[in-house]
Amino acid sequence: MLWMLASAIILMGALATGVAATAALGWTGERGEFTARECHMERGTKGGWTRVCAGTFVPESGTWTDEHAGLHWPDGRAGERLEVQSLVIGGYTEVGSDTVAMLLTLCLTLTTVTSLSAYAALSPRSKRRLVSVMPRRFQHWYVREWTMS
Repeated sequence: MLWMLASAIILMGALATGVAATAALGWTGERGEFTARECHMERGTKGGWTRVCAGTFVPESGTWTDEHAGLHWPDGRAGERLEVQSLVIGGYTEVGSDTVAMLLTLCLTLTTVTSLSAYAALSPRSKRRLVSVMPRRFQHWYVREWTMS
């Protein structure tokens, strides 16, 4: 049961990271410009400090403006501008290849860990049923591992 709970929690992290990655790629949300009105240091969730900027987001379409936008921006300073993408879950993410690479790597890692945790939670019978519908090379690997243990 603990493995299934861990899988569910890690999967939620993978989904949130995937949403941010799709926004950073420009597939979801709206691209626009964030202008920092003020920036200050805040205590992060893991005990460290992070810079948070409050300001205005204006999308490229110019159809609306978010005067109360906030952004975690490590190098942000008041008056500076940054190209960002709005997230469908709320908030904004920086646009750039470094951000996309990091988010996609994190999403892939979390998805892999989720899959392994969910597999570990299965009973031996369920594992055999799952392997029976997989491609042959996985079946051979499973049989080899099963007979060695």
